[in-house]
Amino acid sequence: MLITGVAEWAGVGRDLGLDGVVDHFTLSGDEAGWLRNKTGATRLGFAVQLKFLTWRGRFPEMRLELPPDAVEHVAKQVGVAASELGFYDFTSRVAKRHRSEPRDLTGWHECSKTDLVKLVSHLVDVIWHDERREEQVRAELLRQMRVDLIYGEVRLNMGRRLQLAQPVPQEPDPEPTAT
Repeated sequence: MLITGVAEWAGVGRDLGLDGVVDHFTLSGDEAGWLRNKTGATRLGFAVQLKFLTWRGRFPEMRLELPPDAVEHVAKQVGVAASELGFYDFTSRVAKRHRSEPRDLTGWHECSKTDLVKLVSHLVDVIWHDERREEQVRAELLRQMRVDLIYGEVRLNMGRRLQLAQPVPQEPDPEPTAT
């Protein structure tokens, strides 16, 4: 199972509504300061990537994932027309550099092998006791990734992991044979 990715986020690209936009896409004073050396589409692209990361725990792969009302809100804050985002290439070297800056500034990091071990351990020790429906397990793992500031693709073979998490019935020891 792919824990993060475009298909995992139902509703992405749809308007969030005023409360959602204000809660998730309002720049803090520090975040606004990080934009000083950026202008135009680059400024807006950096800002929406930063806020999307803190909202969804990953970076957007394309503009279509961004809620239009959130883009408008961020554009007003940074003083750039929302239409400028059309000139921002989310696959460019600049966009990749923009993904490294928020990591350095906020503590978010790509999922490492150590993180994966911790997530699987969390799955087995905590989540499995309360929930076994795959969608709920996925949601809890995503929540834990946001708590731990982990982003990126995490692939788990859920069926296999969940089977391994279940107690395995022990077979009785065979009777010793007389020789």
